[in-house]
Amino acid sequence: MKNNKIKNFLSFLVIIISNIVYTDFLFYLVEKKDYSIAIKGLEQVTQDFESIGLTSNLSYLRFSTFIGISIGLLTFVILYRKSKELDAKEALVKLINLFFINSSVLIFSIYIFRFFNFSRLYLIINLILYPVIFFVILSVLSHTINSSSKFYTTSITILIVACVTGYSINNESRVVINIQNNLSSEESLEASSNLLNSGIEKEDLNQQISGSIDCFKWSGSNNFVNCLEGFEITLVQSFNPEYINNFVSFEKELYTVFKSGKILLNNSFLFLDISTKINNSAVESGLYDIAFHPTENYFLISYTNSNNNLVIEKFISTPDITHRDGEIIFYSPNNSQNHYCGSLEWSNYFNTFLLCVGDGGQPNDSINTTSYRGKIFTLDNNIISNPSLISETNIQQPIRNLIGYGLRNPWNFIEHEGNLIIPDVGDKSNEELNIVNLNELSNDKKPFLFGWPIYEGSILNEEVYYDLNIWNTEYKDIYSFVQENRIDPVVFYDRPAPENNRTAILGTLIINNENNRFHNHVVFADFLSKEIFFYDYKKDELYILNLPSFPGVLTAIGNHESDNSKIIFTTSDGESTNVYHLNLQKFNY
Repeated sequence: MKNNKIKNFLSFLVIIISNIVYTDFLFYLVEKKDYSIAIKGLEQVTQDFESIGLTSNLSYLRFSTFIGISIGLLTFVILYRKSKELDAKEALVKLINLFFINSSVLIFSIYIFRFFNFSRLYLIINLILYPVIFFVILSVLSHTINSSSKFYTTSITILIVACVTGYSINNESRVVINIQNNLSSEESLEASSNLLNSGIEKEDLNQQISGSIDCFKWSGSNNFVNCLEGFEITLVQSFNPEYINNFVSFEKELYTVFKSGKILLNNSFLFLDISTKINNSAVESGLYDIAFHPTENYFLISYTNSNNNLVIEKFISTPDITHRDGEIIFYSPNNSQNHYCGSLEWSNYFNTFLLCVGDGGQPNDSINTTSYRGKIFTLDNNIISNPSLISETNIQQPIRNLIGYGLRNPWNFIEHEGNLIIPDVGDKSNEELNIVNLNELSNDKKPFLFGWPIYEGSILNEEVYYDLNIWNTEYKDIYSFVQENRIDPVVFYDRPAPENNRTAILGTLIINNENNRFHNHVVFADFLSKEIFFYDYKKDELYILNLPSFPGVLTAIGNHESDNSKIIFTTSDGESTNVYHLNLQKFNY
């Protein structure tokens, strides 16, 4: 009797631990396929935990454990304890039961925890393989139970294999999200004073990392020339757990923009704190950008508020005071909690501020010229263009302060020498960089059309499903109109590259240093692969710097506020964010 209890307990361990490892391997594959979607899945859960006051570090291992235990318990109770010699019919019944136990718990868990955008491919593979794998495990355990030596040997072998596999998976860099309760205004100020250098030992600061790493194989536009050899990187700041969304340099001052709603001036003075206004619960929500009027005493910021609107707020500049309240001058509703853009830029060409709004998860709105989503436009509402009317009905009027449309989710555009430089994050296939000459807009008054969602980078989407019409033109449909009038990207690259994964183009900045070989190069980066790209747009030549394998993702790049021989970039692993200086003098073509 005692021997049977030990065997049942050992079988129970085998089934539970094997289920946890199997489920965690599924989540591991999802993370590796698209890091940004993996982060988004965890962020969805933070909203629920925050609402009941929980504080924790979330990782997919926790959900794997919950799901694996649930499936394992049902499998043990329903199938293992009733195991007997199987004929073909009973084997089929057991396979079907395993399929429904796994699929019911897994799909219910994905729904209840709101893991949206979960990879259907890996879900289908999981549902197919699970019954086969665990049918074999149950059969082996059942058929060795009468021989104690074989049973113990088999069970311990399965446990060792499962534990080693689980350890190997979780020894990789995995997604971790830190959940914190919202702070009061006073607590927020106190927390801000402790931001600096909280994630790293002081003796590690200002240490240089130098070396050279071969580039991954290029897959994209044909203007790639070479890999940059040699780098010198210096770790200068660390923040914990604050996530940096942006760096903005203005009049030799550096403004560090934190997702949580704070802005530090020169990483020492709390310049702005609107954290109590911010919706910071989703991956792409938070505080995005700050832009200063070049001659007048005010600045603008962009952020998502508690109602999930993209908000532009105007502040009067006041020295030595932390800014908290301004005047809201624009807002755009968002129903999907993604694709806000929110990039701001002062335009010398138009003598006003420019704003970018992402498609808000509504691809059709990008080419709907009566909607602000998926667009770049002037904030003063002056008429600068005459776009074609693309909408559901012809009773509406197109936006007349429109510069460009057909964008998905640009991540910091800039204006330089009469050009607009726009990186646009792709969906599944392509990332793209666009450069347009603003004189061309002035000549014919037609805003620039970048193609999304009919084009993704260089790729033409063949599905025609857009519930929009194009009115008063010679084109019979939007599909043909976009094909003929769309602007080609100057650089594009594939997300699933031959040797690595690239996901989400970010940036952008211009090197302004006539004494540097990278003068007038456009610099941008990739969120996931942590590569930095240098594009000579006048010669149409692209170079890549492959950074060391920092943990986490690359979240922002920017110009150094006073030294134009350096640029800044920051990485985050969900627990700490590190700021680095990259010396542009230390590597060669």
